[in-house]
Amino acid sequence: MTAAPKSLPRTAVLIALALLIPSALLAACTRVPYGKSERGSELFVQSATGGTLTKRSDGTYALVLTGISPSTVSFTDRPERSARTIETATFVDSWTSEFGAVAPNAALELAGASESSDTVILAISNPRFDLKAGTVTYDASLVPVGGTHTLGGFRDRADDFVPAKFGEASLFVDGGASPGDAPRTPAKFVIANNSGRPDSDIYVALTDGNPGRYAPVTLTATPTGDKQYMVPLTDLPYLTGSAGPRYFELNFGALPGHTTGSLLWIAYGYGSSSPIEVSPTALSPDWASAVGKTRFANVEQAYVAPSAVNQGDTTYVNQYSIPMDIEACDVDGTNCDGLYMKYFTDCITEAMQTQVSKHGGTWSGDSGVAHYDEAGNFIRISSPDTNTTGWPSLSGYTQSLIGQSYQIYNSFGTVDSTKAKSTAFPNEEGYYVYTGTTRADGVTVLTGTIARQVNGEHPSPGREGDTVTIQPGDLASAIYSQAGQYSATGPDASTPNNNDAYNSVYADFVTGLTSGYWGGKYGNNNQIFGTGSNVPFAGARKPGEAFLAYSPYSEVMWHYSNAYSMPYGERYNNGGHPSPLITMKTGGQWKVTIHPDVTPGGCAAGWQPGS
Repeated sequence: MTAAPKSLPRTAVLIALALLIPSALLAACTRVPYGKSERGSELFVQSATGGTLTKRSDGTYALVLTGISPSTVSFTDRPERSARTIETATFVDSWTSEFGAVAPNAALELAGASESSDTVILAISNPRFDLKAGTVTYDASLVPVGGTHTLGGFRDRADDFVPAKFGEASLFVDGGASPGDAPRTPAKFVIANNSGRPDSDIYVALTDGNPGRYAPVTLTATPTGDKQYMVPLTDLPYLTGSAGPRYFELNFGALPGHTTGSLLWIAYGYGSSSPIEVSPTALSPDWASAVGKTRFANVEQAYVAPSAVNQGDTTYVNQYSIPMDIEACDVDGTNCDGLYMKYFTDCITEAMQTQVSKHGGTWSGDSGVAHYDEAGNFIRISSPDTNTTGWPSLSGYTQSLIGQSYQIYNSFGTVDSTKAKSTAFPNEEGYYVYTGTTRADGVTVLTGTIARQVNGEHPSPGREGDTVTIQPGDLASAIYSQAGQYSATGPDASTPNNNDAYNSVYADFVTGLTSGYWGGKYGNNNQIFGTGSNVPFAGARKPGEAFLAYSPYSEVMWHYSNAYSMPYGERYNNGGHPSPLITMKTGGQWKVTIHPDVTPGGCAAGWQPGS
């Protein structure tokens, strides 16, 4: 017989609201599915008419809630205190996507029991919902009194035990739990505004870096419809005292099973009191729109767990707009490793304009690469990865490849290698060795072998791999975007996939073109690209060439920063520069520094375009 549904007791509602901690963090808000709201402020509450907590032989427990309510209630204080109901079946079915391998902390509170035995803290996992019986069963471990857990509001109320069989009860589940009964471990994300603009003119937001996922932290603001809005830097607290850098905190574990992390958005408001919209399509060519005129930049980061490899970068792959550094520091802000700007907007725009004009491109205007507002204020340079309009043609380079032969060697999967890391070939890790030529019709054909790693060694000759065929039709634009057409045919009958070895072969080839290596003065064996003094771009080319043979956008950004300027920027040792990815120190902090547009000391001492 199914137990009658039971509404959430008023006492449980009051307890849940009291436990919510007001937030001072900023947020960009978006519509999100169940379970994907602001982590660390959400509390799930289930009510039951009774239950049992039975100790097993291994010391763990089985928690069975009977007469369970068909609805689980979620309370949150971001962006405002509110409650919503979720079907208990949905809550259980979504457990893995919500918590992943994390066993969230939960407080079991019994109604009408003795004060000395009415509340225990548990770490719960593996829920099973039986609709017909009206029960939910959890695997559980007991957090002892005084033990570390994430439900601080129950710290003074927790007991050593509760009766093995009990009556009316409520279960409070922490929606931002740390693994097991470990404490939440926040990382500081520090923003230092050295731009010369007041903090009130700097707008910030944190959003998911991948559509359909959610960010480790969302920062508070009021959404309007489906739009996301940034908030001024003044909404963040100072790191110390009443001046200087500001910060917010990232809590790990909000992206179970994912390492894509999130995007930090930084924008200039020009003193406007209007909210600045954040949109994944903000690089729209509609420069007359409010979004198109917003000057913004992005920092990518992932904070999955303190023990994980948490990485970040400043990315100028889509555009250049605001000069920024990113650093990974110890928890006190010292001993920093970083990606630094060498020159700022004045020098970057000067060098870009020189290269674009020299090679027949268009600098500004409706069909140009640089965009300014009506008052002449710089907005951005659209990268050729976003829009090739205005960028010089690379067709001369692609024509010069006819008759060229290539040798491509690299690792894939998780094999350690001095070569650039490649994406994973399904169920394999190892090496590939490919050779090929560009035929008279412009088609490039690459054939070779793929070998699994055996005891860390590269077995020879390996097995036959698919033939990778690269069509010439979009190759000139693909040199800019690194995303052209290719096919893989042969024993694997591989459908092109961003996560297989054949995409890695293609990426090796096209990145060599973006960097100006293939057909250049170092020869056509990619094992020497980016090694020693074998620098990319103009430095890789032969004297006197009548055509442009690399991405001038990536060239300028490579000389003036250590940031990402093309999708596969880490390949070939980033041309001999430090990797564009940096790793967070254990228990440390990210620090982003926003620079002014004018480079101290000027541009004269810098790299000269084309050299």
